[in-house]
Amino acid sequence: MVLLSFGGMEAQNQITMTTSKAVGETLGLSIEANGDFTVEGATLDSGTDYTLTATDGRITIKGDVIELFCNNNTLTQLDVTQSPNLKELRCWNNQLSQLDVTHNKVLETLSCRGNLLTQLDVRQNSKLKNLDCSSNQLSQLDVSQNPNLTALFCNINQITKLDIKQNVGLSTLYCNDNQLSQLDVSINTQLYALDCSFNQLTQLDISKNTGLNTLECSSNQLTQLDVEKNKALVTLKCAGNQLAQLDISKNTRLKHLNCSANQLTQLDIDQNTELQSLKCSSNQLTQLDLSAHTDLQELDCSTNRLTQLNVSESKNLNALFCSQNAIRGSEMNALIASLPYRHSSLRQAFFGVVNFSNPDITEGNICTRKQVASIRSKNWIALELKKDDIVEYAGSKEIGSGVITMKTSKAVGESIDLALEVDADFEVEGVAEGDDGNYLLTDEGGRITIKGDVISLDCSQNQLTDIDFSKNSRLELLRCKQNLLKGAKMDALIASLPDRSSQGVKGEFRVVDFSDPDYPEGNVCTKKQVADALARGWIAKEWKEDLGSWVDYTGSEEVGSGVITMKSNKAVGSSIYLSVAEVNGAFEVEGATHKSDSEYTLTNTEGRITIKGDVVKFFCSENELTQIDVSQNAELVQLCCSENELTQLDVSKNIKLNELDCSQNRIKGEKMDALIASLPDRSNEEKKGKFEVIDFSDVRSPESNVCSKKQVATAKTRGWIAKEWNPNEKSWEDYEGSEDVSIDDVLAQEEATIVAIYSVEGRRLAELQEGVNIIRLSNGKTRKVLHRIK
Repeated sequence: MVLLSFGGMEAQNQITMTTSKAVGETLGLSIEANGDFTVEGATLDSGTDYTLTATDGRITIKGDVIELFCNNNTLTQLDVTQSPNLKELRCWNNQLSQLDVTHNKVLETLSCRGNLLTQLDVRQNSKLKNLDCSSNQLSQLDVSQNPNLTALFCNINQITKLDIKQNVGLSTLYCNDNQLSQLDVSINTQLYALDCSFNQLTQLDISKNTGLNTLECSSNQLTQLDVEKNKALVTLKCAGNQLAQLDISKNTRLKHLNCSANQLTQLDIDQNTELQSLKCSSNQLTQLDLSAHTDLQELDCSTNRLTQLNVSESKNLNALFCSQNAIRGSEMNALIASLPYRHSSLRQAFFGVVNFSNPDITEGNICTRKQVASIRSKNWIALELKKDDIVEYAGSKEIGSGVITMKTSKAVGESIDLALEVDADFEVEGVAEGDDGNYLLTDEGGRITIKGDVISLDCSQNQLTDIDFSKNSRLELLRCKQNLLKGAKMDALIASLPDRSSQGVKGEFRVVDFSDPDYPEGNVCTKKQVADALARGWIAKEWKEDLGSWVDYTGSEEVGSGVITMKSNKAVGSSIYLSVAEVNGAFEVEGATHKSDSEYTLTNTEGRITIKGDVVKFFCSENELTQIDVSQNAELVQLCCSENELTQLDVSKNIKLNELDCSQNRIKGEKMDALIASLPDRSNEEKKGKFEVIDFSDVRSPESNVCSKKQVATAKTRGWIAKEWNPNEKSWEDYEGSEDVSIDDVLAQEEATIVAIYSVEGRRLAELQEGVNIIRLSNGKTRKVLHRIK
């Protein structure tokens, strides 16, 4: 009953409290008083809901309060010292660090659980019947002056000693999760429920507690437990001790037993016919007789030494966990046959049959896929226990003799996507199962092995460089598009395909897909290779997005004889950007694997990359190239190798070349002379060559090429127009060349001295640097000059 009368009288008694809540937030206060009372600092909304109005969070209740519920209000302070008639106080789940109840002589119920109390004095509360001080930080508790105590909850504290000899009427005691090394309950003959779990008890005498209904003493250090006198026991939980034996033959009313994680070698439950829940996992049991347990609903006998189990008499069973035993073959069949059928109107039952999560414990059970199907037919779900989860179990595998091996350029931990159709079961080595139904590569060499009689395989988009089917004769369909299979590796793949030439139905070889820009095709299957596949009874296929289907593939042209080689300063694993914009026939890249679009990943430890094929247009900018050799690629028409670290370049063999972008490199002096001399002569051609040599626009990639006016003129005589990038117009414009005059000549001509020196990027220099410099003269003029170090 809540009396919320607001009279004009002024009460002498009062209770004050402080909350950390903000003005306007809701408080829950249930107050019962003798006569009228007032509440200051909060206004009543309805029922027990108040709205805080005090800016300092202070609430005062004036009146003769006998009951106060102020739970869950984030109280930081509560003063009940001026409320002497208080009989019931519930202030749980707040932030109280202290609570003084020494003035509350008639207090009968105190619930202060879930606070921050480090001490609590109840010695003045002789009428106290119910005390709940759980989930605090108490290291001691004196209840010797509370003879009327019937229920004590002091669990989840740090109490090291507890004397309850004066509490003879105690019926409920929860002192679990403390630091007790001993507990004497011999005087407490009226105990009905005792929970002393998670302490440090080495012995527990409950022989005098004959009315005990519930005993929980798990996770202590008990080596023996005598419950012979406790015939009223309904619930017994003694898991996590050191019990070598447990006699429960006299506890015929027992419904719930948990004796897991002990050292039991046998467990006689013949007399416990009312058992509904039995947990005896992590012991050393070799047999378990359940023939008398018709009421059993839940059984966990995992991690024992059972070789057989029969649950046929437990018609109400709906949860069975027996993993990490040694039940297999015919005994597993017998166990499954004994499972009670669950009618479709009932919820499915759970059968935890295997647990592979602990590498230190071998799973001895074997439950095949066929057996899992039998489990499902009885409306049970087979489960596998994982480290942090429980998932449905598909059953163990019956693997065929077929073997497929492959190799990928992906790194450990990257995703591998495989889709298979297999006769019977299969397993994949070199990978681990991912969270999204895919695989994650685990083999550092990139090797993957599929064991089983594979009929159909989709291994597309995995950066595969090798596949061998020579030991899998059942294959009928292969989808391996968008990998890195080419040349000799493609030859080997085709040669390993099972010979279907004499069979009526040919195999399907789905090898290329050029439709998806996000997954560029890295496979190369030439016309000859398509013919070789057909000779083995396999029809090569290409995906056509516009048709939405696979069509016969005729094969690519053969890789031409042209070769371009490069060397980069980048490290293995770095990105390399290569674009073969035009090629006669097909091309291949060695020393780097294709990633996406023009991005490749460097694989050669020396930074060497080779492009094979008759390349017509080639772009390789921003790759830290120190060398590039295009002398063996006579078909080259356009080359862009800007923003690298080249100090020389020879294009004398590239007689078809008409556009060269080598800006932002380090070619100067004699090396620039040699480059210009190597340009193919286009003086008689109507279309002159474009020599894109200078780009001062990007301060991040400063121009280190030097091409003088004289060199520009020489290039022009060979039919090449030197170009400089204009960032404002975003186009290449004719370049006049840098000055090739001495500093002394400039100073004499201008009759001035040097005031300041700058790089072409605008950075002030302390002295002239080799190459192009910008100088500001004393006459106010600025000149760009070429300085050569002699």
